[in-house]
Amino acid sequence: LALPLHHNTLLPFPPVLLFQTLAPPYSRLRKTVTVASGGTRLVRYSAASLKDSSLLLPPSPTPTLSFGLAEENAMKERSAAAARGAMEPVGTGERVKVIWKGKTKKLEIPFRPEEGTVLGAFKASIASKFRLSDATAIGVAYRDIDDDLVLIQDDEDLEDGVGEAAGLCPVFEAIPLDQIGQQKQEQQQQRRQQAANLAEANSAMQSRAILALAATSMLVWLAIASGELRYYGGSGFSGGEEEVRPKPLSYPDALQKLAKEIEQSQADMCRVWERAGAAPEGGDCALIKRGWVGNADNGSAIVDRLTLYIVQGRRGELANFTVAVMGSSTSAGHDSHLNYTYAVQAQQLMEEPFRLAGLRLDVRNQAMGGWDYRAGTMYCLDNLAGPDPDVVFWEWGCFSPTACSEEVYARAAFSMARRPEVVFLEKFGGGAPGAMWHSLAYFRMQRNKSLIGPYMEHASCFPKKAYVGPAERFLDSAWLRAFNEDSSECSAERRDGERWYREHEESLHTATSPGLAEKEQKNWEDKHESFAKGHAKYYKTYGFQAYRMTAGTTYDLDHKPWWMYRMSLFRVVHHAGVLGHLLTGHQVSYAFLGFLNEALGRVERAARNNTLDQLKKKMAGKFEVKMKAQLPAKKLCGYPSMEYPRARPLCYTTFLPRLGPGLNVILPKLKNGSTDYGKWHNDFAEDHQKTGFFRNPKNGDYKDKKGDVSATRENGWIRFRIPAREAPSNKTAEDPAASGKAATPAFIEASLIVCHGRGDLANIRDADLKVDGKLWYLGTSTKDIKDAPLKSRPIGPVLGDDGSEFGRACALVGTVDASKSHTLSMRAGEQKLQISHVILA
Repeated sequence: LALPLHHNTLLPFPPVLLFQTLAPPYSRLRKTVTVASGGTRLVRYSAASLKDSSLLLPPSPTPTLSFGLAEENAMKERSAAAARGAMEPVGTGERVKVIWKGKTKKLEIPFRPEEGTVLGAFKASIASKFRLSDATAIGVAYRDIDDDLVLIQDDEDLEDGVGEAAGLCPVFEAIPLDQIGQQKQEQQQQRRQQAANLAEANSAMQSRAILALAATSMLVWLAIASGELRYYGGSGFSGGEEEVRPKPLSYPDALQKLAKEIEQSQADMCRVWERAGAAPEGGDCALIKRGWVGNADNGSAIVDRLTLYIVQGRRGELANFTVAVMGSSTSAGHDSHLNYTYAVQAQQLMEEPFRLAGLRLDVRNQAMGGWDYRAGTMYCLDNLAGPDPDVVFWEWGCFSPTACSEEVYARAAFSMARRPEVVFLEKFGGGAPGAMWHSLAYFRMQRNKSLIGPYMEHASCFPKKAYVGPAERFLDSAWLRAFNEDSSECSAERRDGERWYREHEESLHTATSPGLAEKEQKNWEDKHESFAKGHAKYYKTYGFQAYRMTAGTTYDLDHKPWWMYRMSLFRVVHHAGVLGHLLTGHQVSYAFLGFLNEALGRVERAARNNTLDQLKKKMAGKFEVKMKAQLPAKKLCGYPSMEYPRARPLCYTTFLPRLGPGLNVILPKLKNGSTDYGKWHNDFAEDHQKTGFFRNPKNGDYKDKKGDVSATRENGWIRFRIPAREAPSNKTAEDPAASGKAATPAFIEASLIVCHGRGDLANIRDADLKVDGKLWYLGTSTKDIKDAPLKSRPIGPVLGDDGSEFGRACALVGTVDASKSHTLSMRAGEQKLQISHVILA
């Protein structure tokens, strides 16, 4: 049986249409990893051959085919982000080895050139290094995990090549083009055949809707992300290029078929853990299902949103469904790797089912390490998460959150442009999931002096901030043993540790008393107070949903030998490890695929009853009401100046990741257009760069990067120019059309907030500060200014309604009229001043 990627299934599919071409060329569909885990096979393939996929969602039954729109839009988004400085191609600046006709030399992959591609600049560097003549045409290739030579054809392939050798010095081979000309001819011939197949399909279908639905008796779960295709199944892999065209399905039958495949994907997700021995066979998938706690309902608001987007397909593009993951260093992947984070895992696992349903899924990992959500994040959601998320995650359980500040965060998120749902991810990190360190069982173990030492010394080794292939391979005991044996840093005790835990299972069981675990979990739930737990039902009555998820679901399992041996794969220091992220990614994916399936069921029933128009009207009406809904009165705490219907906060920050403006936007400009920092320093994440917390393939490949502008007293003043904010949607100004008077900008009360990049409020208290040229605050050590400041008290923190500090790093300058522009000038005191955020909230 051919892999479903070799099929084109043609389906009449009005009014929501998808056309996805998964035909040849196959030359770039290459296997990179095969893992056996308890009978389950996992295979990854390069998705390079899918870049010409055709995507179509016309509102009428007479479509015009359009090709490559999703990929083109994605490329535009990446280019725009790169132009903003939000990202650089992975691998640029990397020192690599290049082999040319047996000779090896080291050189550096150039940064993005002003013109052309990184690959083009890299080839030019190779030609210069080896002193090749201008007439020598070369290609660049690398060897994958199977030692196959992979030709690099674009910048993304170059990134893949660097990633294949993460943690090592990547090796590339330069090859004369005349040796690879035959391969190019074969690819071109396959593309021509593909175009002919598409033309034939278009002519045959004409006005009928077309859906390419990858169908096979192998029950699989597909997801395409980051240039890779993930595939779960039990039947192995077989090649072949024969095109199979199954009998066309009706629209409702196609929806039903997709829904069944999604259900099977959810079941396969559970079996991965069961077959590995991590969970009981036939255990009703409790390990995965427990992740979704829900609250006021079981995700009905998310299902409503998905239903609307499915029936509102627009011509030539997919409907966007965006999830913004906001959180701490645990979500960012610290001590693990960006590609192992649950956000990336969820994107990989869900992207293809969502796309087949007519939705473009975008799970954004916007987490920032070492930064409390109260210190800038909840005022900067538009900047960090983007203006358009449908769901916003919160994960800061290690920062001792309060229900008060959680409510402020939720109200800020509810006020974003698309009125997103908010998911509070609790008990993630600090030992949960999977390491037992989140429970009293671990503290009982600590009291057993004869066991605690060997218990820690026999745990498996783990990948140290490196990507070593799919996370699922760490579930398999045989593969994990081989991984540990290949590591020179892994002791003999750790290499054979799983056997030790099995041999001592009885004594470990006695020491940990796991029978108390469920009681302890319930006690924690009873005592733990959170905004989402206590007040979700109240907000639901007004159309706003706050849901809960928890990673602490392994309390009845993680005392067993399989789990104990992998404790360092679930937890590294206080961060989640590779398997901790995988389990959480499965829990998130299981829940959201369930929401997608429920939405597909609604659309299927409407299609069978010929009531699609009524369903679309109903869902659109509910969404319109949601978009106009007023936030109810706070239950504990609020921050009205940044809540709907007032204008959204303005946030300027040096931190990454972000999707909005940087701090440089509000600094003066020199004649050449560059930013004028005066005598201040632009410290762009100097310390984090040293530890590799930003896009360093050798050290975690993390996205988060802390920067600031810094100075001491000798560096003098710096001046920020803060523009006026848009007037709120419910304007209070008199209507000039009715009175004949000129419009007067409405007064917008807003808080001016400054954050210190080091999280030290004392350094801001020691600074001198002016607003619009007037001295507001005088630093505690200032002697050379005799004028009295307008503010009689030292600058203080932002406070919640309950009197608690909203972040130890942010200072409330005061209240200003945001309908007008302002200048903010600062000078350091005796202590170094490092400014990371300027906020008008």
